[in-house]
Amino acid sequence: MPASLYFDSASLRDGRFEAGGIERYPFELINRSHLRECSVFGQGRLLPVLAIDPCNRVEEQVEALSEWEGCYFGFKLHTRATNCCASRLIGSPFIDLAARANIPIIIHTKPVPDFTHARHVVQVAKAHPEVRFSIAHAADFDRTIVAHVAALPNLFFDSSPFLSLCAEYRSQPLTERSQRLPIDFGDPNTGLQSLWRAAPDKLLWGSDEPWTAICSADGTALSSFSYEDEYSLVMSLPEDCRSRIGWSNPLRFLLGDNALEVSIAAAISTKLERLAKLIGSGSRNAD
Repeated sequence: MPASLYFDSASLRDGRFEAGGIERYPFELINRSHLRECSVFGQGRLLPVLAIDPCNRVEEQVEALSEWEGCYFGFKLHTRATNCCASRLIGSPFIDLAARANIPIIIHTKPVPDFTHARHVVQVAKAHPEVRFSIAHAADFDRTIVAHVAALPNLFFDSSPFLSLCAEYRSQPLTERSQRLPIDFGDPNTGLQSLWRAAPDKLLWGSDEPWTAICSADGTALSSFSYEDEYSLVMSLPEDCRSRIGWSNPLRFLLGDNALEVSIAAAISTKLERLAKLIGSGSRNAD
């Protein structure tokens, strides 16, 4: 998820988040482009999830998202890219919109900086049981956070990008692993199964593409994997694990607890048809 074009690029290089970019409000152009590309190039296989920023120009964002309602499958808050803590979602209009449209919210988390920590997502999920949330990037494998995921009906977490996470975490000192689940980062197949067993009905598979390959700030390659590598890993899992993290859990996250009782194809195609009509109509916010 890129930083919003709402922010001035020079300020971002200095570590500051100041308005002055080419967007009038956060993700004005990025979301519009994403919808169009999913419709034109997706051929029914890409399900758009739109970016949000609950810290800046919320009213304008909600106006556009309301016009597109019924054409997308969820929201994504990248806390680091927006410099915005997940707790800012509590009581926000994004929650009302997500609840009305029955769509989930994915939230980027990392243990540092503190405002991106997964505990803030737990706080939001407890405050808003009417909306489904997912903690991105395995919740840092944190025992306490994953226990909350297992216990809260509306809280999920994903494994993306698991191979890169394994490469990152197995190089960390043992003292930094004390609060983490006992995951074998040297054996990704076994490690992913262990993560799934911690919350069998809540883990979602994902690749994090294109962030399957990660470089440090100086350009050093930290990991170099591909979508195919992540796909091969999930396909090597036992059937029960693979079918849950790759099918039934994501469906429940996207469509709700009754996802397996409805016509999945109809639920998805209805939204994609609305999106095609929106793009074809030349909507003010879609063009």
